[in-house]
Amino acid sequence: MSGNTRFTIGEGYAVYRGPTTVGTLHRHAAFQIVIGMRDEVAVVDATDIQHRAAALVVAPMERHCLQATPDVLTYFVEPHCVFADRLRQHYRNGVTAAPELRDLSEDEVRPAAIRRSGELDPRLVQALNALVDHPVSLPSLAATVGLSALIASSAAAFTLVKLVGAAYLIIVGIRRILAGDAEGDEPRALRAPLRRVYRQGVIVNVLNPKTALFFLAFLPQFVDPHRGAVWPQVALLGTLFVGVAVLSDMTYALVSSAIAGRIRRTGTAAAVRRWLTGGIFVALGITAAAARRGT
Repeated sequence: MSGNTRFTIGEGYAVYRGPTTVGTLHRHAAFQIVIGMRDEVAVVDATDIQHRAAALVVAPMERHCLQATPDVLTYFVEPHCVFADRLRQHYRNGVTAAPELRDLSEDEVRPAAIRRSGELDPRLVQALNALVDHPVSLPSLAATVGLSALIASSAAAFTLVKLVGAAYLIIVGIRRILAGDAEGDEPRALRAPLRRVYRQGVIVNVLNPKTALFFLAFLPQFVDPHRGAVWPQVALLGTLFVGVAVLSDMTYALVSSAIAGRIRRTGTAAAVRRWLTGGIFVALGITAAAARRGT
């Protein structure tokens, strides 16, 4: 990079200053403000239309290609901040000329980028509207999506769900440790009802804020509104993820089952199992309680 090139990251935003070359169509989860320092800048959108102005704003998840520019100043603004709310009022969609932002400075962006937005990410609103227009028989999925949106937009909701989920995991772990050695050394045929096992799994995942934030951060970048409705794309990506998770979890279960037979033959098997499984749940609860809400 040349001596005039710089890239800095602040809370809720990032800034790039330097030259650009012609690339391929891509997109960002953030608002992108592109300002030409010497001349106008040009951006080509997904429909192959070129937009040219002293400053351009590219809305989140809009496919675009910045043309070669010798000196450009670019702000990437996280979509869940007050500054993004201001941008959303005038530059909600597509690529928009914004000559009024020609002299935008980092000192103007920083204070509003630090403050969290009170609105939901418009991509989530679009996805939820698509689910309403195309209802599917997945009520638990719809509930989880709604909870995820709430977590993403509210620090208080994140903390509440985090602490409730952590408390649940810790309680399960302590109950397991205090269960006693009633199991003995012989394997027992008693098994928990599958419905109860499934219910416990749903509770753990719904009350895990990291699960919600992972899907909010991971899936939208692979969704392309220009290739059709959003909800089938999200459903397909979610299904693929679940398929991979099922295969990996089945592998863990089979390996654990094979090892369990040998562990049961030892004299301290029951105590080891209680403390090991209980300790894992308690550790997971503590980890969940310490989770921080990223930008």
